[in-house]
Amino acid sequence: KAQRILARRKRGSNRHAAARRRVAALKAKAARIRKHWAHETTTTICRNHGTTVIERLRTRDMTASAAGTMEEPGSNVAQ
Repeated sequence: KAQRILARRKRGSNRHAAARRRVAALKAKAARIRKHWAHETTTTICRNHGTTVIERLRTRDMTASAAGTMEEPGSNVAQ
């Protein structure tokens, strides 16, 4: 909603600057919430588990065989 309000303000005006500050503050708050959640979650995982393994899934390689057209689909398309 704040971004829509900002879009209607005339650039260079005081109201535009105020609306821009409001959008920036809301985005910063959302970023802090995301960062806090990640910190809490990783801390909980570290405290509750001795060993943690992270797997980097390459979905591009996993879905490459599905490339093709309707007439000639790729292999293993059902997967």
